[in-house]
Amino acid sequence: MNEKISIIIPAYNASKYITRTLDSICNQTYKNLEIIVVDDGSSDNTLEICKKQSEKDNRIKVFHKENEGVTLARDMGISMATGELIGFVDADDTIDREMYECLYNNLVKYDADISHCGYKTIKENGEENLFYGTGKLIIQSNTDGIIDLIKGEIIEPSLCIKLFRKELFDNLDYDKIMRINEDYVMNLLLFKKSRISVFVDEPYYHYYQNENSGSSKNTEEYFYRDILKAADITLNLFKYDDNIHYYAEKRWFKTYSSMYKNQHSCNFEKVKFDLKSLLYNVRNKILDNFTMFKNNPLFKFSDKFILYLMKFCPKLLVIIDSLR
Repeated sequence: MNEKISIIIPAYNASKYITRTLDSICNQTYKNLEIIVVDDGSSDNTLEICKKQSEKDNRIKVFHKENEGVTLARDMGISMATGELIGFVDADDTIDREMYECLYNNLVKYDADISHCGYKTIKENGEENLFYGTGKLIIQSNTDGIIDLIKGEIIEPSLCIKLFRKELFDNLDYDKIMRINEDYVMNLLLFKKSRISVFVDEPYYHYYQNENSGSSKNTEEYFYRDILKAADITLNLFKYDDNIHYYAEKRWFKTYSSMYKNQHSCNFEKVKFDLKSLLYNVRNKILDNFTMFKNNPLFKFSDKFILYLMKFCPKLLVIIDSLR
């Protein structure tokens, strides 16, 4: 069977990179592709470049919408997809020629719903770093896949290094206005619906790290709210699952405690909302769940040390973290 793969590319002001990205997709050894570009209201000539590319390869379909962010752009692409399988690529990245052939073959061989791989980062000076490139192949049950995603040690939160059965997206209820950790949350929901996932640790996906990729988003309220929201979603999804809830609790605690103890790095004068009140609420929520965390068997000594400092000496915790 040679099923169609719909590859969705949300693009915003990507004129500098989009041709390179599309060429890497069009040159895949797996040929039965539908390449869906969603121009998210670009103010440069991204849309025109993509339309010209579509004239060279009729597998490329180009859509335009007003600028509303990557999640809604992807959502539009999913609704337009006609393939049995869904993949995602960011508009400034590239992929290995054999990426989708490998992911597809593993999906079929192991009767999986999700097939995923490793990646490498590439700096503007050409320096490359592998994550992780061991070549290992791991078959994951529904529970194992979710735990690995929550732990973040094997499964990366990106959607772009994965191939999904399209039916996983049917009736998928997710927050479409999240701007931070939105990939991780969607992955949680997709892995929750999957039976089996298969991971091959080969760096088929190439993330390009651009000098202008940084921003002042950490002065915006959504940056903090979305990070906490992702932790809340994790805890709420699995708080009644005997196999997973301890891992969800630990991730929630690490997210909340990290935000609190890292406040020494925040510029309170530049943030555009009441960050002090948010941090006050963060600590209170941790204290509300103190007993639950204290009894979590996954908590190491270092976790419990942070937990007790949060309760009894929160200022000392911030000072200790600032000295690291």
